[in-house]
Amino acid sequence: MRKFFSLWLFIALSTTIVVSNSCGNISMQKENAPKQEEASNNPDNQNNDVGVIAGDVLYKGIEVSRIFDELLENTLGTPSDSRGPYRFYDGLEIACLWNTNSDGSLTEYVDVFSGTNLSLFTINGISLNKNQAELIAAFGNPIEYYEYPDYVYRASDEKLMMRYHVSNFIVDYMLDFWFNDTNSKSYSISIKRIGQ
Repeated sequence: MRKFFSLWLFIALSTTIVVSNSCGNISMQKENAPKQEEASNNPDNQNNDVGVIAGDVLYKGIEVSRIFDELLENTLGTPSDSRGPYRFYDGLEIACLWNTNSDGSLTEYVDVFSGTNLSLFTINGISLNKNQAELIAAFGNPIEYYEYPDYVYRASDEKLMMRYHVSNFIVDYMLDFWFNDTNSKSYSISIKRIGQ
């Protein structure tokens, strides 16, 4: 009986020591593990959602949400040029579509617009005239392409395009940055309301 009790005590102590060491190693591993990078460096993005920027893009101080929701002439004034559905302003090209109202009249609305002079655009006071690394430092990692299944994906887009979801209380839209190469500043942005 004494041998059995000694054997049982030996097994119990051995198991306790093994479990104790395992738990100690797990906490040591957690302490020594490299800290993961924040999902977003954007201080306005409280949830740190990857690819989401809280705020509004401003074009010459005018909120993009206003450009989507108000008459262009009231928001931006008279365009410098107009061809078919396109309206042109300084560093900005807007594509418009028409809705048919219940009385048969037509209402023009903004479908998508492109910016070519990115020094005219800001988000939360940060200029959009940046390269990929600078944009990631300012706004966090962009959205993965599979998040937007309606987008026709080309393999080359992975390095030549970055997408963010800009969100505020008024409107949500996609903000795409286009690049000639990974080191150059973006040459163009396109903005489209989500759900259109």
